Amino acid sequence: MSLSIYDPDTNVLEDKISFTKILQLSCVEDNLSIVFFISKGVTAKYTFICDMAKEMNEVIDQQINIIKKLMVQRAKRTELLPPIISSKYRVTLPTSRSLLATTDIPEYDYDINYTGELLTSVAEKNIGLEHDDNHIPFVCLAPELYRFVFKDEILALLNISTGMTVFIINKMEDIELTYSNDRVETVTLDMTKTVESLTADAFAKIKFPALTGYSFWKEMDDGTLFPLDVRFTIPEQVGDYKKLKLLRRFFILSGEILVSLDVSMMVMQETIKLISEGKTPTADPTLLELCVLYAYATQCNTPSDIDEIRDFSFLNVLMPPGRQMDDNFMVKLQQQIKMYPPKDKFQAIKKFIGIERGLDMFGYESYPCKFKEIKRGHRNKTLPDFQFTLAPLYFLIGQNKPGIPPVYQIGYRYIINYQILDNTLMINFVADEHRNLMQVKLTFDVTEITKVVMLLDYNIKLLHDLLNQKEMMKRKMLEEEVKMLSGGFVDQRGVIHGPMCDFYFTKDPTKFENLEKEWIDLKYNGKQLAKLLSIWLKQPKEVNYCVLYRTPDKDYQWIDYTRILKSYHPMRASTLILLEKNPTIKVIPIGSKTPQMKEVKIDISSSIGVLLQDLCQMFSIPMIPGLTLAYEKYGNLQYLDISRSISEQANTTEVFYIMLRHFTFSTANMDYETLWFLFLQTRECILRGIYKISSEDMSNLCFFQVAAFTNQTPNMSSIPQNDKEWVPAGQNRPSKSAVESVFNVLMSQYLNLDSYQGAQLYIEYARKIKGFSVIVFNVEADLGFGAEEQPKQKLQIGQENVTICHYDTKKLFLEFPIENILEVHGKINEIEIKYRDENYNAKSYYAFTEEAVNIYYIFIEIMNIRSLNLCNLAEKARQMNKIMDSSNMFKVMTYATLSKSKGEFLEYSKYMSGFDVIQLAITKLDLNPYVEYIMICQVANAFYNFVDLQAPIGVVNPTEKSSLYIFPRISRIPVQNEAGEFEFIPIDLTKPLYEAIPRLAYKFFIKYYVGYAIFKDWEKENKLIK
Repeated sequence: MSLSIYDPDTNVLEDKISFTKILQLSCVEDNLSIVFFISKGVTAKYTFICDMAKEMNEVIDQQINIIKKLMVQRAKRTELLPPIISSKYRVTLPTSRSLLATTDIPEYDYDINYTGELLTSVAEKNIGLEHDDNHIPFVCLAPELYRFVFKDEILALLNISTGMTVFIINKMEDIELTYSNDRVETVTLDMTKTVESLTADAFAKIKFPALTGYSFWKEMDDGTLFPLDVRFTIPEQVGDYKKLKLLRRFFILSGEILVSLDVSMMVMQETIKLISEGKTPTADPTLLELCVLYAYATQCNTPSDIDEIRDFSFLNVLMPPGRQMDDNFMVKLQQQIKMYPPKDKFQAIKKFIGIERGLDMFGYESYPCKFKEIKRGHRNKTLPDFQFTLAPLYFLIGQNKPGIPPVYQIGYRYIINYQILDNTLMINFVADEHRNLMQVKLTFDVTEITKVVMLLDYNIKLLHDLLNQKEMMKRKMLEEEVKMLSGGFVDQRGVIHGPMCDFYFTKDPTKFENLEKEWIDLKYNGKQLAKLLSIWLKQPKEVNYCVLYRTPDKDYQWIDYTRILKSYHPMRASTLILLEKNPTIKVIPIGSKTPQMKEVKIDISSSIGVLLQDLCQMFSIPMIPGLTLAYEKYGNLQYLDISRSISEQANTTEVFYIMLRHFTFSTANMDYETLWFLFLQTRECILRGIYKISSEDMSNLCFFQVAAFTNQTPNMSSIPQNDKEWVPAGQNRPSKSAVESVFNVLMSQYLNLDSYQGAQLYIEYARKIKGFSVIVFNVEADLGFGAEEQPKQKLQIGQENVTICHYDTKKLFLEFPIENILEVHGKINEIEIKYRDENYNAKSYYAFTEEAVNIYYIFIEIMNIRSLNLCNLAEKARQMNKIMDSSNMFKVMTYATLSKSKGEFLEYSKYMSGFDVIQLAITKLDLNPYVEYIMICQVANAFYNFVDLQAPIGVVNPTEKSSLYIFPRISRIPVQNEAGEFEFIPIDLTKPLYEAIPRLAYKFFIKYYVGYAIFKDWEKENKLIK
């Protein structure tokens, strides 16, 4: 029935403790602590240090449980009613109504076999208190150790001893509660519940969800606020609790703040004290952003209301110590307001809290301690002057000195366990990514340990709750996203939305990081969308805007004013770019008679190819293939693709040059005005140092340049004195002897040069310089699945050839003519070039590069220019009646249909149109002249291209190895359905096959044809076309 303690040396009994007097029993490692009752208001504690501490703890605990079971049996057999009290089981307990009573409390006798209900009745009679079922005994077992006695509990089981004080209090108590939003309510709370449980009841009173991280606070006599420990009941901590405050105690901010506007506003207001009290350092840019958001959240019913604010004194609640809202701060604030995207109240609060929780030292609480690492096999020293810091999501252990990084920063989820013994806290945790375990021992002031443990314990619990809550919110968000995407989502204002999509949005077409994202109704057309974005991005109302749509794959599309967003089938997480519809750009026309910069108003959605038509007319320069716009970036020219708009490639604030990018032309028979323009464009490229040239090339070009400008054969005295007029940028001037040597040769070769000849020779010589007009890209070759490495290579695109060589060794890997390119595909970071090799096979070259899209457009431009040049030459040949000249003729096998049963070698001119080719074939192959025909050309083995009937046949680059196939446009195709039914059905061969499926379904009486496809049976030799 008792615990005896002996001196191991003398075997003398030192002390004897009844098991019924033991109040607390705790064991940490090899330390066993026992707290026991001695007399009224007096307790004692023994701490034993030995290897058998855990075994001792188990034995004592078992003995206490055995004694309790015996007491229960005895209490059941003993039916005692007051005032009969057995002297054997009598206890004398001071009894009071008030928790504030500390002295002169009258004492009364009770039986330890009383139940809680019986104790309440006897105590009420003793202190003259009228019976109330709401009364409950509250016993002080020891200083700061209390216990409620419920009606069916037996006093003996609670280790109640003489001298302990019993208070009769109300179980359900009316408390005047002040919330953090200054709302005051009288709330009935259960005093037997912990503070953590009661906060949910308190929030339910004002119809708020059960918010975590809150506690009750008691205002002390000196005006300071004392926070209650959430693990204990209210009476265990304060005697007078008629008036309390409900405020935030922990700063793990979770999704709860997104529940409603009222809740979010309250959370924001209670966290700003961390900034105003200087507990969280805040830099000026962040403070300005927080001020703008606070203004939107507290002063604006609509985002536009911010423009009406004149008095900003309400922001003083955000000012940290020593910071003032002086004139300089107000100027910066006004600038920030003009730049900042407008927000409604809810958006502003969410953004405010999101920024605040990311601030340094947000929610930190630090306590001084002694620190000791415990490592097996090491003598570990205890280090003084450390501090233990509890943050919302992690704890830090470090020296109590500013500027020294912490020894440990560990997330609460990496804690394995922790134990407390007296004023010592031992924590076992995972220390690093290698899952190494660490144990530390922290010793605190005896007055601080309870608070430290409470903060640690509750932060861990909050984190677990937060993780569970996030998982629930994730599921809820997924459900909401489904509704948003499909339609039927109801927002916080009760508006039912149709199908929506989430977009990033911006006003800068060159920056796509850290953008705002919003869900937008797909019912908006381009004009409505532009207006909506202009409000969000806070743009001037009097300007007309348009919207550029950018997919995650970096594809662009302009949103038409009259088309709804849904018709573009937008992808999630795409970007909407708001742009001024008719901005002014700065243009310098290279080669113009008036090359001064001009400001030009444009339609921003027009492609550069369209813009150039107007610009060339404005500056009186010839519109020739290869022209584009370019701008300088880091000292280099960046050329733009003419098939795309400016905003898809650059910012409209750049200075743009009208420049020739592709020099795919012949100067033969060219008019003087066009030739002079091309000369100036070529000279500009040379002088900018875009292409590195030798001293000999430099001297030759100087000779031809002088002839062009002076209209006569130059000599040494004609060389420009200013090197910038003939020496490329970044290169050295050739020696006088080198220039003189070249000049002497050229003067003997060209005796009477004029301006036209000089310009022409300059252009032709520049075109022959190695690397001139060649565009180079660094790529990684895709050698296919299983390749050990993807070698780095240089892809060089010239006007006539494509070469691919090793990046370092320059060893040639592949080379083929531009005219052999069959097709090009570029997507995100991969380029595919399909070309015809010397054996007439179709081959593909794959490579990875961030410039894949640009490479694709360059190839398209070059191939389009070559086609356009061919069309122009064909037109000239037609005008001069030279289409059928022998130099333009080629022979090719021509078939009627793919069956190859009827075909001949026929001779055509490359300048003949597709229509003319068909007419000639109709005559030669004896085809029906009244049928409309189409034609495809086999430009490589197993690779075909349709022939444009209006364009010259040379556009598809046929050779003598090619084949032409002629079909009736409407051909009867043999089709068999699943049931084996067979029909010849007329199909338009120029249309995609999927467009023929409805016709086929109708023919075979198939009502629902979604999911049907057309297959070719290669095992049967039926005639393909009839």
